[in-house]
Amino acid sequence: MLIENNETFLSEMTKLFHANQTKGGSLYITMKRLEPKDQKLKRK
Repeated sequence: MLIENNETFLSEMTKLFHANQTKGGSLYITMKRLEPKDQKLKRK
């Protein structure tokens, strides 16, 4: 799922947290660090 701005992201995260609280489930969040293409070129 691609989320284009911070407001949409936070809104979707809030929905997930509230849904899990009512059901008593678990929520795992994984973050992938993204490097700009310019920095990748400098390393080579």
